[in-house]
This record gives sequence, structure tokens and C-alpha cells, in this order.
Amino acid sequence: MNIIVKEPGKQAYHKSIEGTLQEMQEIVGGYIETVRVGKLLLMVCNEEGKLLGLPHNFALGNDIICGTVFFCSMIGEDMIGLSLEHARAVRHWLDGLEGDPDERG
Repeated sequence: MNIIVKEPGKQAYHKSIEGTLQEMQEIVGGYIETVRVGKLLLMVCNEEGKLLGLPHNFALGNDIICGTVFFCSMIGEDMIGLSLEHARAVRHWLDGLEGDPDERG
């Protein structure tokens, strides 16, 4: 599964994972929480990131995202990898944090 990882204070990068729960939890450093970002994009973060005092990563709307997150796609309720085109769009969006990531490409 192709994902884009965004760590606090670092540029977003591509990573290929198997997609197991354990692997996802290792990336975010704890229990996962999923947040829809647009129609096709899913952000996976640490559900206790703020409570644990994880470092600020970026602003998303009126919220501050804390800790390492990753982005993937969804079909129905299934998490799937990003296409190369969508991964580029997500990285571009994260670089500027403006616009709708579903509309980029």
C-alpha cells in the first residue's frame, strides 16, 4: 500500500507498507484514528496525539494535527494505497497546505 507520511517539522515522503494494523500503529506511535480529508483521501493519526503532547505537525482547518500522520485512499470502508498521481497531489497540498487535495494533480 503506497502512503504519504508527514512527520512534524519534516517534508512529507512516500512509503510503501503492507497495511497491517500493527504497522499503522508503529507509524503514528499509538492507536490510530482516521479522518476523512476530502472525498478520496484519508488521514491516519494517533488518536491521543494531543493528550500525549505530541509535537504540532500542521494546521488542518481550525484544528492542529499533532504527531506523525499518514495519508491513504478509501474505497467504501477499505483503506487502499494512493496512486502515484494522487500521492504527488497530497505531497503538493501538504507543502502548501492550501486548496483541496482531491482537486490537485
